[in-house]
Amino acid sequence: MRLCPRGFVDVIGREGEREAQLLAQPQVLVDLGPLWGNEGQVMLGIEYQYWRNKFGIAGVTESAPQAMVLWRF
Repeated sequence: MRLCPRGFVDVIGREGEREAQLLAQPQVLVDLGPLWGNEGQVMLGIEYQYWRNKFGIAGVTESAPQAMVLWRF
């Protein structure tokens, strides 16, 4: 089994009356596919979502850890 870190960060500038936003969603997954010979097919792990000024609304922040299953078919 191998560890597969992934994710993204988006920085969205101020637009009109909307505030600047930051959205980050890092993920740490373990590839379970090698257990049955299909590397990269099934991954299990966690992700964390942080969104500052969600939808450009000042002071609206989302912070959520989540369980994640990725299944490619």
